[in-house]
Parts: sequence; C-alpha cells; structure tokens
Amino acid sequence: MVGRRRALPCLRRAVEKGRKWGVDDSHNHVHALDVLRLAFRIMPSSVPRTVMEKVMVCALLHDTIDRKYMLTEAAREQETRDLGRFLRHSLGYSVTEASRLETIMTDMSYHKTVREGRFVVPSSIVDAEEETQTVYHLVRQADLLSSYDIERMLLYKYHRLFPENQHPRIETRMRLVCEDVFQTFATRVQPLASIPGIFPSKAARDLAESLYRESALKMHFLERDGIHLYSPKQFRLYRVLPVVPFPTQK
Repeated sequence: MVGRRRALPCLRRAVEKGRKWGVDDSHNHVHALDVLRLAFRIMPSSVPRTVMEKVMVCALLHDTIDRKYMLTEAAREQETRDLGRFLRHSLGYSVTEASRLETIMTDMSYHKTVREGRFVVPSSIVDAEEETQTVYHLVRQADLLSSYDIERMLLYKYHRLFPENQHPRIETRMRLVCEDVFQTFATRVQPLASIPGIFPSKAARDLAESLYRESALKMHFLERDGIHLYSPKQFRLYRVLPVVPFPTQK
C-alpha cells in the first residue's frame, strides 16, 4: 500500500481527534477515508509517490483542525501546533514540508475558496510550488466531491442540530433535519459543479456529474421517505459515495 508507514499514524490520529472532540462520521476518520478514496479516484496515474503520500496525509488529517468542533479558537490553535509537531516528529517531514501541508489543510475548505458564488484560490496556494498545488487541488476536489453524499449531510445536520438528542420527539428531529438537508442541497450542493474552476480536473468533473445524478435520486427518495425516518441508522440508505480500493504502490 502507498505510504503505509505514514498512513497508519495518520489514521490513528484522525480517530483519536474525532473521539476527543466528539466529531460525528460526517467529519471524522470515516469521512477522511472517503476523501482519501475519492482523491485516489481522480488522481492521474503519472503522479509521483511523494505526491500520493502527501495527498494521503492531507486527506486523513484535514478535519483534525476543523474549528466547527472545537470549543474555542485557542483550542484550534493548539491543535494546529500539535499537528505541525506530528508532521515533523512522527511523520518525518521537514519544517518546510510540514508548513506546506498545514497550509493545504488550512486553506482547502469550501468557505476559504468560494466567495459570492466564485471560486478563488488562496494566495498561499497561488504562490506555492507545483507539487503543493497538485496536492492541494487533489485533496480539495475530493473533499468537495464528498459533499454529494446525502448520508453525510444527514449525519452532520442531525448531530449539529441535536447534539444531545435534545428534542423529545424523534419525528420532529427527523423533520427538521430533512428540511435543513433539502435547503443545503438546493443552495450549495446542486450548483456546486457550475462554479467555474472549482473542479479543474476532468476526472473530478466527470465524477461530480455522476455523483450529482446519484445524489439527486437519493434526495427524491428522501423526500418520499423522510416522514418515516425514526433513527439516524437509517441515514445509511442515502449513501452516495462509492467505495473504491486503494492503489498499490508501483
């Protein structure tokens, strides 16, 4: 397997950080593995091993510094410093390489790259060397492709709206979650591929088109079935993302 020496510590860290901050499957190691699979799916066969390994590292760790799940900005800053130490001391990257990887993970989110309906590459990436740009766009596109997964949207909305099962009636919880997911799909997911430049890779554009068709079908089923949902376990019925094998090292 590609970069197993670095993959396993990254996966363990993603699991540990997810548990520490109470992150649900929409942003924990389950999501990280989906992003990794999608990144390998759209990755050109000609990319060198060093790029593949850095894609793997960024895919597995990118949400371990996600501020949505941390209580304070100070906590996020501490996690970012800890990530830098992990990249240097546990994975063996130089200070420069670790800094570049941190920049990729910090500046790849939808909110950092889409402004008023336009795709904007952060200056930190525009000014970076070619390898960093390649890694950045592969992981960024893979993370965006995961947005088409209806199961992931349902999980995220459910746990954000009702972190402690606060509302006494499951029927009400499910109705509110579905309403939020319908709005998110219409305003953010549906127009995603129409934003110029957001998927520079043809492989990513083709996969986005395929995933959109599948997600639209799942949304149709959700509109039909939503009233009958009674447990988050049923969200699995609306999974869109394919499960593809990891590549073996050449």
